Amino acid sequence: MSTPEESSANMLEQLRSLSHRMSNALEVIMQAQYLLQQSRTSGSAPGEEKWTTMIGNAVTEAAETNRELRDTIRTLSAMQAANAANTKIAAPLSPKANRKNANPLR
Repeated sequence: MSTPEESSANMLEQLRSLSHRMSNALEVIMQAQYLLQQSRTSGSAPGEEKWTTMIGNAVTEAAETNRELRDTIRTLSAMQAANAANTKIAAPLSPKANRKNANPLR
Protein backbone atom coordinates (compact mmCIF):
# COMPACT_ATOMS: atom_id res chain seq x y z
CA MET A 1 0.00 0.00 0.00
CA SER A 2 1.37 3.43 -0.87
CA THR A 3 1.88 6.23 1.60
CA PRO A 4 0.03 9.55 1.26
CA GLU A 5 3.29 11.12 0.05
CA GLU A 6 3.68 8.48 -2.68
CA SER A 7 0.04 8.93 -3.71
CA SER A 8 0.51 12.70 -3.92
CA ALA A 9 3.69 12.27 -5.95
CA ASN A 10 1.93 9.88 -8.32
CA MET A 11 -0.99 12.27 -8.71
CA LEU A 12 1.34 15.19 -9.43
CA GLU A 13 3.18 13.11 -12.02
CA GLN A 14 -0.12 12.22 -13.67
CA LEU A 15 -1.16 15.89 -13.71
CA ARG A 16 2.21 16.82 -15.27
CA SER A 17 1.68 14.21 -17.96
CA LEU A 18 -1.87 15.38 -18.70
CA SER A 19 -0.75 19.01 -18.86
CA HIS A 20 2.06 18.08 -21.25
CA ARG A 21 -0.35 16.20 -23.51
CA MET A 22 -2.73 19.17 -23.42
CA SER A 23 0.12 21.49 -24.44
CA ASN A 24 0.90 19.27 -27.42
CA ALA A 25 -2.74 19.21 -28.56
CA LEU A 26 -3.09 22.98 -28.15
CA GLU A 27 0.07 23.55 -30.17
CA VAL A 28 -1.42 21.61 -33.09
CA ILE A 29 -4.63 23.65 -32.90
CA MET A 30 -2.66 26.92 -32.74
CA GLN A 31 -0.62 25.97 -35.79
CA ALA A 32 -3.71 24.87 -37.75
CA GLN A 33 -5.50 28.11 -36.88
CA TYR A 34 -2.47 30.12 -37.97
CA LEU A 35 -2.30 28.25 -41.29
CA LEU A 36 -6.03 28.80 -41.85
CA GLN A 37 -5.57 32.51 -41.25
CA GLN A 38 -2.63 32.67 -43.63
CA SER A 39 -4.41 30.75 -46.39
CA ARG A 40 -7.48 32.98 -46.52
CA THR A 41 -8.24 34.30 -49.99
CA SER A 42 -10.64 36.89 -51.30
CA GLY A 43 -13.01 34.05 -52.18
CA SER A 44 -13.15 32.80 -48.58
CA ALA A 45 -16.41 31.57 -47.16
CA PRO A 46 -18.53 34.16 -45.35
CA GLY A 47 -17.62 34.34 -41.68
CA GLU A 48 -14.38 32.41 -42.12
CA GLU A 49 -12.36 35.22 -40.52
CA LYS A 50 -14.77 35.27 -37.58
CA TRP A 51 -14.37 31.51 -37.06
CA THR A 52 -10.58 31.53 -37.26
CA THR A 53 -10.52 34.42 -34.79
CA MET A 54 -12.80 32.51 -32.41
CA ILE A 55 -10.56 29.45 -32.66
CA GLY A 56 -7.49 31.60 -32.02
CA ASN A 57 -9.04 33.28 -28.98
CA ALA A 58 -10.23 29.98 -27.52
CA VAL A 59 -6.91 28.19 -27.99
CA THR A 60 -5.03 31.17 -26.50
CA GLU A 61 -7.27 31.05 -23.43
CA ALA A 62 -6.85 27.28 -23.14
CA ALA A 63 -3.06 27.63 -23.40
CA GLU A 64 -3.06 30.28 -20.65
CA THR A 65 -5.19 28.04 -18.44
CA ASN A 66 -2.76 25.17 -19.06
CA ARG A 67 0.19 27.43 -18.10
CA GLU A 68 -1.58 28.31 -14.86
CA LEU A 69 -2.16 24.60 -14.23
CA ARG A 70 1.54 23.87 -14.78
CA ASP A 71 2.48 26.72 -12.40
CA THR A 72 0.16 25.23 -9.78
CA ILE A 73 1.69 21.78 -10.29
CA ARG A 74 5.20 23.27 -9.86
CA THR A 75 4.12 25.02 -6.66
CA LEU A 76 2.56 21.84 -5.26
CA SER A 77 5.70 19.85 -6.16
CA ALA A 78 7.89 22.38 -4.39
CA MET A 79 5.64 22.32 -1.33
CA GLN A 80 5.70 18.53 -1.32
CA ALA A 81 9.51 18.50 -1.54
CA ALA A 82 9.79 21.05 1.27
CA ASN A 83 7.42 19.03 3.45
CA ALA A 84 9.39 15.86 2.77
CA ALA A 85 12.66 17.63 3.67
CA ASN A 86 11.15 19.05 6.86
CA THR A 87 9.76 15.67 7.83
CA LYS A 88 13.17 14.06 7.47
CA ILE A 89 14.91 16.83 9.40
CA ALA A 90 12.31 17.06 12.14
CA ALA A 91 11.90 13.33 12.64
CA PRO A 92 12.09 12.53 16.36
CA LEU A 93 14.99 10.47 17.59
CA SER A 94 14.29 6.99 18.81
CA PRO A 95 14.57 6.41 22.59
CA LYS A 96 17.78 4.48 21.98
CA ALA A 97 19.27 7.38 20.01
CA ASN A 98 18.22 9.78 22.77
CA ARG A 99 20.19 7.76 25.31
CA LYS A 100 23.19 7.69 23.00
CA ASN A 101 23.12 11.43 22.47
CA ALA A 102 22.29 12.32 26.07
CA ASN A 103 24.54 14.88 27.69
CA PRO A 104 26.68 13.00 30.26
CA LEU A 105 27.13 16.17 32.31
CA ARG A 106 23.45 16.37 33.19
